[in-house]
Amino acid sequence: NGRTIASDDPYSDGRNGRAYLLPCLWSHAPVDIVMRMLGTNDLKDTFDLTASDIARGARLMVDLARQSLAGPGGAVPSVLLIAPAPLGPVGSIGASSGLAGAVGRSRELGALYQEVAGSAAADFLDAGQVVAVSELDGIHLDASAHQTLGLTIARRIQSWRGFGTDGV
Repeated sequence: NGRTIASDDPYSDGRNGRAYLLPCLWSHAPVDIVMRMLGTNDLKDTFDLTASDIARGARLMVDLARQSLAGPGGAVPSVLLIAPAPLGPVGSIGASSGLAGAVGRSRELGALYQEVAGSAAADFLDAGQVVAVSELDGIHLDASAHQTLGLTIARRIQSWRGFGTDGV
């Protein structure tokens, strides 16, 4: 919770996804598939990033995952880049998040991430085409949306490059 793609949060240490990614992959190797769905927290006013800036960070994450050679036998792991669902109206519960002015930029991420995935030889899923954020805070997914997104990802992996075809 609260992780960014590549920014250090001045109020929450240890949330930089770029700094975390390689040690995580190497310590969990071999990794068949790396799935990344980051970008929402990068929209916070604190970071002053455009949607294009965030997409460049997503490209960096895809490249790092592929360069890690943390796949089976030291191979390149497969990468699934997931664009986060766009923000909704940020209600009173999410008002202190620093995301109230980010709704428009959040809607740009799906198309930009799709371009990144296409140019980086990664698979792509737009979570905003599958689920919507909770009306409660306009930021997070509720339990039902998490289940729907998880099942969608599972089906994608089962049909993608033969993963899961043996019933495992």
